[in-house]
Amino acid sequence: MHPDLQGGQAPFAHSLDPPQLEAVAAICDTFLPALPLRALECEEEAQRAFFATSASDAGIPAQVAGWIFECLDSAQQAGVLRVLSLLSSRIGTLILCGRHAFSAEFPFLHRFARLPASNRERTLRSWSGGSIAQFHSLYKLFKCFAMFAFFTKADARGRNDSWKAIGYPVPDPLWNGLKDDDDAKVTDDNEEPRPPLRVFDVHQNSAAELVDYLSSSKFRVSEEVRDGGDGGSGQAMLAIDCDVVVIGSGCGGGVCAGVLSQKGYKVVVIEKGKYYVGDQLSLLEGPSMRAMYEGGGLLTTADGGINLMAGSTVGGGTVMNWAASLRTPQAVREEWSSVHGLKLFTSEEYEAAMDKVCERLGVETLGNEEEHESFQNKVLRSGCKKIGLDVETIPTNCRGRRHKCGLCGFGCKSRTKQGTHETWLMDAVDAGAVILCGCNAERILLEPGELRSAKQWKAGGVIATGGGKSLFIRAKATVTSCGALNTPVLLQKSGLVNRHIGSNLHLHPSQLLWGYVPSGEGLPAGRISDGPIMSAVSRIADAVLEVPAFYPGGLGVMFPWRSGLSFKEQMLRYSRLAHVVVITRDQGSGTVRPSSSSSSQLPKVTYTISAEDEKTLKAGAEKAIRVLIAAGAVEVGTQHPDGDSLVVEGSDEKALEKFLRVIDSKQLTHAAMATASAHQMGSCRMGNDPASSAVDPRGEAWESTGLFVADTSVFPTALGVNPMVTAQSVALCIAKSVHRFLEEERL
Repeated sequence: MHPDLQGGQAPFAHSLDPPQLEAVAAICDTFLPALPLRALECEEEAQRAFFATSASDAGIPAQVAGWIFECLDSAQQAGVLRVLSLLSSRIGTLILCGRHAFSAEFPFLHRFARLPASNRERTLRSWSGGSIAQFHSLYKLFKCFAMFAFFTKADARGRNDSWKAIGYPVPDPLWNGLKDDDDAKVTDDNEEPRPPLRVFDVHQNSAAELVDYLSSSKFRVSEEVRDGGDGGSGQAMLAIDCDVVVIGSGCGGGVCAGVLSQKGYKVVVIEKGKYYVGDQLSLLEGPSMRAMYEGGGLLTTADGGINLMAGSTVGGGTVMNWAASLRTPQAVREEWSSVHGLKLFTSEEYEAAMDKVCERLGVETLGNEEEHESFQNKVLRSGCKKIGLDVETIPTNCRGRRHKCGLCGFGCKSRTKQGTHETWLMDAVDAGAVILCGCNAERILLEPGELRSAKQWKAGGVIATGGGKSLFIRAKATVTSCGALNTPVLLQKSGLVNRHIGSNLHLHPSQLLWGYVPSGEGLPAGRISDGPIMSAVSRIADAVLEVPAFYPGGLGVMFPWRSGLSFKEQMLRYSRLAHVVVITRDQGSGTVRPSSSSSSQLPKVTYTISAEDEKTLKAGAEKAIRVLIAAGAVEVGTQHPDGDSLVVEGSDEKALEKFLRVIDSKQLTHAAMATASAHQMGSCRMGNDPASSAVDPRGEAWESTGLFVADTSVFPTALGVNPMVTAQSVALCIAKSVHRFLEEERL
């Protein structure tokens, strides 16, 4: 197991003073208090311990304090520190808590940590439900940090005491990632086990070792003094010469690297994340997200309203994709062709690209799926059928094998799932490419364009850093495939000014609905964490109904909180809480820009759900609630901080309609409401002119020759389904454009 992915890791350092840390502890203990009287009522020892343990007992405040400094930019940190300082005084507590700052005990007005638990709970509820957006964001920040830390913290043995209490099976570090009844084999009977991908870690190894590695791979390396782009004097850099540098190793970068390497080009792939081989994975939620997700899995929009889930590891988002492998919908292809003038998407070339991608990824739709589905997928499929909604089986990239580990959001330990690190990047390395991980692109080198070109700039490669080393990767063509959150930031930091770079960001906003389905005859069997993550989908107007993977930390973050006691009671039902997620093809959009803070490398994402998209999500929520009830849920609810729910038994259609009107009346733009995006796209959209797009139909930037974008950021609009196959198909076409560009350069 890789050390990064093990339990028992120390929290990040922080510089809170004792009064501020006391305020953090008081907030965490309000969300997750010790409840000794409730513990006495429990028969099981694990549940007694669960109720008797507070956040402070579990060491959570120090972890939350560390995240304040690790995950927030300097402006956000300053705001949080001001709040903690105010809560450390009686007058400050009065300002932030109002009448809840008073109690019957002398001196009557107290600082936050000295308030009765009931007053602190009322304060947090007022922050989540009031009209002040800053309080909404503050509430969600601390709830997210406290819940995620409490339910994901693992000791050195990979254990968390709360998991047994709520019914979450602990991942066995020696498990190979296969269930007993899987027919998913790592290899066919006549196939040799595949060696791991050959990757060089720039951060962990010395400059001399890097030079030796590149030289042995037949790349020319020298030392040059160049401008680092920081306004200072020149600095010594290792200069690496190649034909193509690919920035990013996910859907787009993996495909481009594989295709171009096989055409004989010298390709260097750089990836800021690390590489983790299947047998190194722990499948532990907290350490895995910390190591393999952008922002440690805690990245949000600027107002904290939407959690942004994006990969940051070799293989990118394909490592944690839940194996869903859907082709570009025909209606979307026709729209991109007719409305946006991109004839590629209705061409035979694009159809062939999708075919090739699906073949390389081993995409298949398995039959007889209902017998093998997970608990949540059974709920979705049975509920849809009972209320007359069509439901389909989702194709997966598992080489035609049934794979039920249920933990592929943290990588695929058996290597059954075919991400780019198991496919296209393997092809690239076999053809002579090198992959440098732990290597962060700082800026693209733009040189004055040639007289024969109408473009202002010509890309000359990339300046990158890693482990204290500065690299200049000189290339004839540069491909940026950093994803829709990071590609526009890199282009902006490099000096491109097209107004569509960083605009038109689509997030597939979602709404989560839950239902508690007790065990019993005639009801879907299993647990929330068992079986294939996604196998069923129902398409409704402008949206889809699917089920998400929910592990304890994720559910703790997303589930509504009304009090410490009610929240812990709800978490006891974890294993039989079914969720249906409504995902919309958003018509609204947001922006992504570089952080205004020099201390943060994370992008600043601004996004508000539009009125049209909110209407679509609410219509989908009604259907999701009806699906859950039809499947046997005895209680259903939303993730709104008000904790809206309906006990089904004894409720007639009139009561259900009233509950649905309550859901319809709640704003989804409420910053305290938990929602997430796993699909980001459109922030460097493709088009036919620079007035309406950031890149041309070949994927080349309008402002620079030799600079191509190949990831979800080039999508003209939101897609409406999982974007993995579409992203790889587009990248395959753009790789051909890069090849044609290089051929023309040779003439």
